[in-house]
Amino acid sequence: MQTILNKQQEFVVGVDLGGTKIAAALFDSEGRLLNREQVETAGARTAEEVVGRITAMIRSVSGGHPLRGVGMASP
Repeated sequence: MQTILNKQQEFVVGVDLGGTKIAAALFDSEGRLLNREQVETAGARTAEEVVGRITAMIRSVSGGHPLRGVGMASP
């Protein structure tokens, strides 16, 4: 899912870190979902690897646009 983004808008990313998946989504200031990705948590053996995957996903879903913030949920 890709949407043309206005560079003057503000964007946020939400991350869901779960036992089986890591999901990230980009939202605009109106709360509209603009982009999302999901990968399996399995395969990341260390905390550093999990953080690396999350960081990569945030960069990917944001498309290089500056973010106002990032929220994260985890069990």
